[in-house]
Amino acid sequence: MLSDKNLAPCDYLFRLSCEGPNMKKLIYLLIVFTFIFQPEPAQADISSDRHRPNDDAVKNRLYSKTKKQELTAIFAMSTNDAFYQNYFVGVSYGYHFNEWLSLGVLLNASFQQDTGLTKTLKLEPAQGGFGVTPDVRRPFIFSLAAIEARLAPIYGKINLFSETVIHYDIFLLLSGGLMLTNPPDVTGNGEMGFHPYGAVGVGQRYFLLRWLALRWEFRGLFTYETFENRGNETRFRMDMSFNLGFSFFF
Repeated sequence: MLSDKNLAPCDYLFRLSCEGPNMKKLIYLLIVFTFIFQPEPAQADISSDRHRPNDDAVKNRLYSKTKKQELTAIFAMSTNDAFYQNYFVGVSYGYHFNEWLSLGVLLNASFQQDTGLTKTLKLEPAQGGFGVTPDVRRPFIFSLAAIEARLAPIYGKINLFSETVIHYDIFLLLSGGLMLTNPPDVTGNGEMGFHPYGAVGVGQRYFLLRWLALRWEFRGLFTYETFENRGNETRFRMDMSFNLGFSFFF
């Protein structure tokens, strides 16, 4: 038998693999190398770290609303009024009892523009119209005062192009108050009047800074409308509006 010193390295390994005792040595060496060069487990894979709520990057809120006041400047427009395009400007104030619930007030002013349908109806017959004014009440310039409650059950985060994380919440709203409306005076005795007002809606806040958020809402507006041309008949009316504004937290 040739001495190990006379064997080339590859022949030596072949001989180890063929001889029983040397095979055991090779197995022992592989086991030792496996433990020495085993990579450390990633930090996220350590089971003790999976249940540390204070370090949970998904659940933690960067922007807290608890016990904060929210002041919002609002611009809104109606989306389904066939006769008048209503625009609203206003301000809302809310106090956040916790991350989910807030209560506040809303004050709105408004102005209108005739839609294409109304412009056509107002034209004289010789001009292709009907010479009539739609018997539809319009919000007066100082149109709305309401109390509002918001419930925000969802808080989320968006990773934008792996560069910026945008924090947001989704809320539901319930509103009730009074709306001051101005009839088009088609009978000669039109009078302004307050009417019960209610609204339900959904919206989102996108937090830009700890004290600033972009907020949008989509609302369904409910009120009563009196038709002078129909013997002052009162009917239930539903409108819709889209609101956009900036919220300031302090």
